[in-house]
Amino acid sequence: MAQNSPAPARVVTQVDDASLTVLKGNVPLIAQPQYDQGEVAASTALTGIRLVFSRSAEQEAALDRYLAEVQDSTSLNYHKWLTQSG
Repeated sequence: MAQNSPAPARVVTQVDDASLTVLKGNVPLIAQPQYDQGEVAASTALTGIRLVFSRSAEQEAALDRYLAEVQDSTSLNYHKWLTQSG
C-alpha cells in the first residue's frame, strides 16, 4: 500500500462564505440566540471543538487493505504497526 501518497483534494473550488449549510442536530442546545454574548476577541482560544470528516471511499478501501496487510504474514506490511514519530 502506498502510505505516503497524498490523498486527492476533495475541496476543489474556492470556499464561499456566503454559501453556508446548516448541519441539523450538530449544535449543542445551549447554543441558542438568547445566550449569544456577541463577538469575542480574535485571540480567544476555542476549546472543546471537534470537526469530524469522513474518509472517501478510496481512503476507506486503502485503510481496510492496510489493516489486512499488517496482519498477513505474507505481506511486506506485516507487523508494520503505526507508531508516533518524532
